[in-house]
Amino acid sequence: MLLVVLAIVIGGGIVYALIPKGDGTTGPDANGNPSNGEPAPTPRAVVAVPGAGPDVDTGIQCAAGEVVAMSATGTVDQDTAVGDPLFGPDGYTGPPAGYKAVYAEYAPGALVGGLLPVDGTDTFGGFVDDGTQTGTFRAEYTCPAAGTIWLGVNDPVLFDNAGGFDVSIW
Repeated sequence: MLLVVLAIVIGGGIVYALIPKGDGTTGPDANGNPSNGEPAPTPRAVVAVPGAGPDVDTGIQCAAGEVVAMSATGTVDQDTAVGDPLFGPDGYTGPPAGYKAVYAEYAPGALVGGLLPVDGTDTFGGFVDDGTQTGTFRAEYTCPAAGTIWLGVNDPVLFDNAGGFDVSIW
C-alpha cells in the first residue's frame, strides 16, 4: 500500500512539473518584445486617463532626451448624446465626420501627452496599435526637456465623454 501511495505522489509530481505554468511571471517587455522567459518588467506607473476629465499628471519625471515607453488600452465615447463610435488611444481614424480636436496634429479623441502643459508642438508621436489584436496601443515619448509627463484626451469638450484609457508607463 505504501508503495502505491509513493508511486502516485511521485508520478503526480512529475506530471505537475511537466505542465506549463501560466503564472504571469513572464511576458513581453514594454515595447512588446518577447522576454525569453524573463520576468515581465514592472511599469513605473499605471495611470487612468478619464475620457470626461482634465489632463492627468502621471507623476513620471523625465530628463531631457529620455525615451519613455507607454502602452494603453480602453475606449472613449466622444459624445454620449449621439451614437458615435468608440475611439481607442489612437483616436478617430475614419473618414471626416466633424469630430473636434484640440491639437490638429492628432486624431480627435486620441490619447495625447507631453510635458505640462500638454502641447501640440511637443515631440509626442501618438499611440499606435501594437498589432497583437488585444486592443493595446503603444507609444514612445522622447522628453524634450526635464519635466513631468501629462496625458489627456484630444477633445475640446470633455464633459459629454464617457470611458477612458489605462496607461502603463515604463
